[in-house]
Amino acid sequence: MLGGGEADFFQEILAMIRSGSIRDKEALHRAKVQLARKYGLGYIPGGDVEILHSSDLGEGGSANS
Repeated sequence: MLGGGEADFFQEILAMIRSGSIRDKEALHRAKVQLARKYGLGYIPGGDVEILHSSDLGEGGSANS
């Protein structure tokens, strides 16, 4: 289970990806650092692949389609 700050981190980063404000790996890294500071995490959670995969599935896609 994710803690409050970590859950907020993932919710916000996925919203940024879906809105198009994150378009490449460099922008993703910058956003991860910024949000980790914002939520006082002391570390940068999640791998890029997992975050990007989650954003694709969140748009109604399916790993089986």
